[in-house]
This record gives sequence, structure tokens and C-alpha cells, in this order.
Amino acid sequence: MVIKEYFEDVYNRVIDQKDNYEKTTVAVGEHFADIYTSDSALKRVFFYSIAHLITYNALTLSSLTIYCITDDILEERLKAPTLCADELSLNGNYNNSDSDRYFIFYQPWLHQIYLYDSLHNIAIYWVKGINNIPWWEPTFSFRIIFHWWSLKTPYQLIHSGAISKDGNKTFLFPAPSGSGKSTTTLQLWLSGFLYLGDDYIMIDVDKNIVYQLYSTAKVETITLEKFLPELKEKIINKNKLQEQKGILHIENLQKIYALPISGIIMPNISSGNYGIFECNKSAAQLAIAPTTLHHLPHNRDTSFRKITKLVQTNKTYIWNLPPLRDTLVNQFSQFQVNE
Repeated sequence: MVIKEYFEDVYNRVIDQKDNYEKTTVAVGEHFADIYTSDSALKRVFFYSIAHLITYNALTLSSLTIYCITDDILEERLKAPTLCADELSLNGNYNNSDSDRYFIFYQPWLHQIYLYDSLHNIAIYWVKGINNIPWWEPTFSFRIIFHWWSLKTPYQLIHSGAISKDGNKTFLFPAPSGSGKSTTTLQLWLSGFLYLGDDYIMIDVDKNIVYQLYSTAKVETITLEKFLPELKEKIINKNKLQEQKGILHIENLQKIYALPISGIIMPNISSGNYGIFECNKSAAQLAIAPTTLHHLPHNRDTSFRKITKLVQTNKTYIWNLPPLRDTLVNQFSQFQVNE
């Protein structure tokens, strides 16, 4: 398949309907992205995780343009790209790009396609219809597009939580699934700490700062029952918890422009020796890189170099998590004071 021809064909069809789109501008770090949605329902689905990033400054100069569309806006249904079996990895990464300019992310079993032209910073997200959007996709809206766009910048999306006590500095909480990352960040948020993210956050590895990106969190049902019972009624997909993680919208999110990073803390479910201890940097590398690079497969070498720089720049710690929230909060509060 010639991805250039496919992108241009889709783009021309999208542009033909541009007058019918609604434009919304969001801040992504120190940059801006113009997002065009083909109908209000589509916008509602994808903007609940990034609504806090919306800006109404008419003087902004955008670095990225995204078209978010369904078949309903197109005169003809969009055809799937024609791919050979060896051109597509299992996670949807296209392995035989004509150049470094064009990107495609396509999983045939899902009715959605991501496309990107890195020369003009133009992206397209197509989904067959509102009911075909995977449940997890709006919890990190346009994640793969932000990743593609960030490849030529010092920015890097990483799979991590981020919490600040006072709005002056922040700590990252990366960990594989099941290690207590979401439980820790949400318990700290409920105890008055400032929430910058639970799932994916944006890092500037040159400035060593973190940017707030998504206002959503995903938690397992057993975690809600055991550690976060007060959040059960705030879960927005309560009737689907048998097949989905619980999705939480962080209400009244403090708008934090950017915070310097003070350290990287790896939560660890432990049966004793509770506390936060300095550890070697390889542990942090292993906590961040595998999951991040699995979710964001394009240009892994570039992402790995940025992750390595992040880890080498910061102190790294392991936190053997205590079972009681009060103890957890006190340990983190005391740790910040000492730092």
C-alpha cells in the first residue's frame, strides 16, 4: 500500500466537508492544536478528557491540526487501507511506510483509523460511527496523534501518574498495570494533593517539566471496592464494569500549566518495609519504557532515548505501599518535606 496516496485521498474527502466541522483549540504543553469535529456528539465523547485544555484565545498559532470524523460526514463510506499481512503489526503499527512523513495506525478488528502527515502536522481520526468508538479511546483522546506530533519535539508521552502537593513541583508515578499506580495517585488526590494525571502525561525532557493532559482515570472494580469506595458513585460507566475498567472524570481539576519534576517514584505493592526508598535508575526505566513503547509503537528508538534522558535527569525511588491511606498520605507528605 502507498500510504501517501491513501492519506491524500482521505484528506481531500475530509477537507471537502470542512465548512461543516466545529473547531476547538486546545493547549498541548506550550503549543496549541486545532481540533475539527464533524458533529457535536463526537465532540462530547472525545472532549470530556481534554476539556480543561480548551483555550478561547483567538491569537493562538496552532502547531497541530486534527480532523475527527465519522462516515456520516463523508459523501461515500471510507474504505479501509489495503495492507499485506507483513505490513501491519499486531498492535496496529504500519511497518512499511513510504517515508518518515506519513503514519498510519489501524487495527482491522476496530472500526477506526488514525493518519498523520508529519510535514504539515495534519492528523485524521476516523471512526465508523459513535457506537464504534472503543470504550478506552476517549479516556486518552488523540493519544497516538499527540505521540506522532511530539516525535520531532522534546515532548514525550509516558505511561505514568503525576501528583503535586503545593503546585511548585511534582513527582511521577510510573508502574506496570497492577502495581498500585492509579490507586496511589487517586488516594493522594482525594487527600488534597494536586492531580496532573493518572494514565498518560506529557513530559518535556529538555526542560524536565510535566504538563497536565488528561482529566480521566481508569480503575479496576476491586480497587474501587477496597481502596476508593467514595469514588464508586462518580464512575461514569457504572453499568459496564463487568467488561470495562471504571472511568472517572476528575472534577474541578486545577489548571496547572507546567511543573518541574522532582523525582520518579515507582509504587510497589508490598507486605512490609513500607516507605519510600531511593533505588537504581534501571528500575524507573523498566517502569516507564515497556508499557509506553507497547502503547506507542511508532519510532520506539526516539521515545526510548527521551525516556532514558528523563530517568537520568531525575532521582528515582521505590515506594513500598502501606495498606492504610492515612499512612500512605503521611509518608508522601513527609517525603516531600524532606526533599
